Amino acid sequence: MKKIIVSALMCAMLLVPSYGAFAQNHRGKPSPEKKESMRAEREAYLTEQLELTQEEADAFWPVFRDFQNKRHEAFRAQMDALKALKEGLDSGSGNIEALLQAYLDAKSNVDALSASAPTVYGSVLPAAKVAKLIVSEEGFRHRQINRLGGQDDNGDRPGKGRPGKGRPGDGHPGDGRPGDGRPGR
Repeated sequence: MKKIIVSALMCAMLLVPSYGAFAQNHRGKPSPEKKESMRAEREAYLTEQLELTQEEADAFWPVFRDFQNKRHEAFRAQMDALKALKEGLDSGSGNIEALLQAYLDAKSNVDALSASAPTVYGSVLPAAKVAKLIVSEEGFRHRQINRLGGQDDNGDRPGKGRPGKGRPGDGHPGDGRPGDGRPGR
């Protein structure tokens, strides 16, 4: 009996540190593999939405990746400036005006970079595909947010209908049940 208890404790001691490492990895930054997976998924989604030809894809993806890297760096600088501003406010030290101005400058840089996207992408894609890209990027972003919230790609939680959308069984007018005042489907 004593051997069983000791064995169980040894297993528990081995599992606890590995669980901590696992949890830390999932709470912090995504792993390089996860980042690559997300990038590949995004590129596949955008390629499908934009209906890129092989020639367009060959010209577009290097420009897109380079621009995304610049945008990420600018956003990171904005977040670093915001962190410094928060720390300055919390500690009551530092030149708050300078920290605020650094944050506003970094934010303006992000905004200017985002505003230049149509011009940058327009150098390798026709205007209609650039517009479609902007709409598709928003669609992909919403799709990812919905996934994180446990929703499907339509914004619905699995097994739940959206009120007023007339889905069978959601208990709202137009759901096709007898007596709801509307014909069934």
